[in-house]
Amino acid sequence: MSTIKSSAEDLTLNADGSGNDIKFQSNGSEVGSLTAEGVLTATSFAGSGAALTGLSSFDPDGAVTINDTGADVDFRVESDNDTTAFFVQGSDGFIGIGTGIPSTLLHIKQDTDSVVTTTIENKGSGTTARHLIKGISSGTGSGTKLIELQSDGNTTPVTQFVVNAEGNVGIGGAPESGISGDCVEIDMGLGSISAWKSEGANTSVGLGHNCYKTGGLGSFKAKKSSSGGDWRPSVYEQCYGQHYFKVATSGTADSAITWSTAMTINNDGSVTKPAQPCFSVTCPGQTNISQGAYDGLKLTNEIYDIGSNFNTGTYEFTAPVTGKYFISVHFKMEQIQNGASYIRFLLTTSNRGYSAQLDPRVFDTDGDYWSVYITHLCDLDANDTARARLKQIGGSSHMDLSTESMMTGILLA
Repeated sequence: MSTIKSSAEDLTLNADGSGNDIKFQSNGSEVGSLTAEGVLTATSFAGSGAALTGLSSFDPDGAVTINDTGADVDFRVESDNDTTAFFVQGSDGFIGIGTGIPSTLLHIKQDTDSVVTTTIENKGSGTTARHLIKGISSGTGSGTKLIELQSDGNTTPVTQFVVNAEGNVGIGGAPESGISGDCVEIDMGLGSISAWKSEGANTSVGLGHNCYKTGGLGSFKAKKSSSGGDWRPSVYEQCYGQHYFKVATSGTADSAITWSTAMTINNDGSVTKPAQPCFSVTCPGQTNISQGAYDGLKLTNEIYDIGSNFNTGTYEFTAPVTGKYFISVHFKMEQIQNGASYIRFLLTTSNRGYSAQLDPRVFDTDGDYWSVYITHLCDLDANDTARARLKQIGGSSHMDLSTESMMTGILLA
């Protein structure tokens, strides 16, 4: 072995500046070189104290292994304004970008406000499908997450966005753990948007409040317990080209909800509202109507009464909610006395009265039958009432009311 040594001063090779490279050989093979431009190449750098400093460039042509012995030492790349532009933590392999104390497998930190922290860009051309971001999770438990974003929350981090292993999305928190396996849901606290397969390949979508999908058409559970106020569950479902609007008066957390269908829009465009308040009630017949005082139309035979808002004991309809109600009354009279001065008919509500009047003296004899209708779009407040009455002035009490006399009504708006 030959040694070039200078103990008194620095050793200078190629001092005349001839422009030739300096080459290093071992056993007849070149293991490195230093070019006239100052570029150093070598097949390997090794040793417990090995270090490269002051290089203007480092351009290895083969594989590079750093910390081949697996020592607990950190690897750091420094930029002109960041001492930890890139950092590998020797103790656990965690990577830090902008931080020298990474706490996760990849920890990116930006200390400057209003600066984009991370950009992922795919400018690939052609028709081949490419993943811009791909997350794979082998876990299937309810706590497994593909993505989780948190805000500072002062002292405690607050979860703002989650994508779990089942593909469900939580905004403002994690999605419910009991969501049906055939359902993909975007969970926004008390609100949610769901898509699921109800039967076979038929896909349904839904938009709900205080509920989440658990399997089967119309099967939901409540997020929070509620008996009134803003937490009462509701849902919109679209399935088979039909639209369903459903409500519930209450719900118990994580228990099945009993829905009432408020409205259905069929795929032929027809609209039904099965819970819409409406009624139709007939009179069993009244004889010898008294004269001089109002007599109520005794409506006791219900044809239908959706919402149970008609009282057959008081012959009154009570409005369940404030709105505009279409109400029609049919008075069919028999044995009309032409000696009576007039007969007055009333549809009376809590807000106002609607009337009609008949003067039987226009008849040349007593009439066998005659019909009078009162029909109005009535404004009623919640708990207002509506009833039908009539009064005969003059003549004798011989007039009767037919069994065809009736009262009907429905909430329109």
